[in-house]
Amino acid sequence: MPGRGIGVSLASLAIAPASLCLAQPVIQLRLVERTGQSTVTSADTLLNFAVQGRVDAPDAAVGIGGFAFSIIIDGEAQNWGTLARDRISNPDGTYYPGVLGPGSGYGNGIAAQYAYLAGISSIFNGLINSSGGGWTQTPSQDIGLISGLSAGRYFLGTPGVDTDGDGVPDTASGESAKLPPSVMTEYFGAKGTWIDLYRFRYTVTDLTPRELDFHIATTSTDADPVGFYFTEAQETSGNWGTINTQIAIRPEDITGLEVQVVPASGPGAPLLVALGWGARRRRRRVPG
Repeated sequence: MPGRGIGVSLASLAIAPASLCLAQPVIQLRLVERTGQSTVTSADTLLNFAVQGRVDAPDAAVGIGGFAFSIIIDGEAQNWGTLARDRISNPDGTYYPGVLGPGSGYGNGIAAQYAYLAGISSIFNGLINSSGGGWTQTPSQDIGLISGLSAGRYFLGTPGVDTDGDGVPDTASGESAKLPPSVMTEYFGAKGTWIDLYRFRYTVTDLTPRELDFHIATTSTDADPVGFYFTEAQETSGNWGTINTQIAIRPEDITGLEVQVVPASGPGAPLLVALGWGARRRRRRVPG
């Protein structure tokens, strides 16, 4: 599948492979509209989205250490609206709670704890309707090459990891560290807790009635989006990061989203909403 790879091996950028004596964890992904908006009209053309992830496990021992996926609005022409990254992280690494546009000094796109690769090259923060780094854009609206990894200062900057700022996790014992359950849950999706991995917005400029079909798709030659799970962190050559194991995120563990573009008023609007709107489980779409 030439032209669709992520350009680098994410597995090679992990700190080290994990060794676990337990069943392989399951990472799940879903798309949500952060304000609960289910339709687009001339009165409100802006949609604010998050791709959320979690580890489907009953305890806080396993978290998400990284990911790779793309977002595609299937069949949506690139001149029918405008995609952009949405604000996600505050300067202190906490999540930004609002839905306002980008602001100076704030993180947009990939959550701060996963921004290691984006810190190396901005292309890993998602290529909007463009090609690069092994990603070839599709005919539809898309954001490709979204690739997150928790390592270096981005890992240490996660709230609750290195509170004294000495460059070593507070819970470190030698060259390894297990993070507190509260940190694993709130920032790494442990214990079945949904967290925002990536935020973006879509402003509809063509109000022709239609269904917007949002997919979480692959960004590599793998059949499915990629996830990394971890149970502890490790120091390697002075660099702290999660000890990752790579897995494919299965189609049955991915939920897309559908939103209707409808007239702002008139007798047809309620009918279009009633017949057409839905947010249901969707299979991922491999770019073709």
